[in-house]
Amino acid sequence: MQSGLLEQLTMRTVLLLGFGLTLGLWLLVGYQITTRLADAQRDAAAANERYRQAQELLSSVRAQVLLASVVVRDALLDPTQGAQADHRLEIERLYHAIDESLARYVPVLDSYTERERIDRLRQEIREFRTASADVLATDSTRWPTEARTLLRRFMPKREAAIRVSEEVQALNRESFIDQQVKHYSSGMVIR
Repeated sequence: MQSGLLEQLTMRTVLLLGFGLTLGLWLLVGYQITTRLADAQRDAAAANERYRQAQELLSSVRAQVLLASVVVRDALLDPTQGAQADHRLEIERLYHAIDESLARYVPVLDSYTERERIDRLRQEIREFRTASADVLATDSTRWPTEARTLLRRFMPKREAAIRVSEEVQALNRESFIDQQVKHYSSGMVIR
C-alpha cells in the first residue's frame, strides 16, 4: 500500500514539476519575446525619428536655397544702396540657416553613399554661395540691364544644389524602407 501511495505521490510530484517547468519556460520565452519586441519598437522609433528629422532638415535646406536665389534675383531688380545691404544681410542669414541645418543633419543609416552625397550637397551649396557672391559683386549699376545674364550664370548652381538635396532625400527614403523591410521580414512588425 505504501508503494502505491509512493508511486502516486511521485507521479503527482513529477507531473507538478513538469507543469511548473513548462510554465516557467513559457514565462521565460514570453519575457524574452516581449523584451525583443520592445527593443525592436524602440529601434524603429529611433529610426523613424532620424528619418523624419533628416527629411525635415533637407527640406529646410532646399527651401533656404530657393529663398536665397529669390533674394539674389530681388537684389538684381532693386540695385539701390539700402536694398543691396538688406539683400546681402538676408542672403547671409539664409546661408547661415543652411549651414545650421546641415550641421544638425544625422544620416539615416550612416552609409558611405549617404555621407558621400551629403558632402556633395555641402560642396554644391558652397558653389551656389560663391556664385551668389560673384553675381552680387558685379557693378550694381548694370544689374537692371544684365539681370537675365547674371541669373543664367547663377541658376545652374542653384539647380545642382536642389538636385543633390533631392538625391539625398531619395537615398534616405530608400534606406528607411529597406530598414523597415528587414525588420518586417525578420518576423517583427514595426509601426
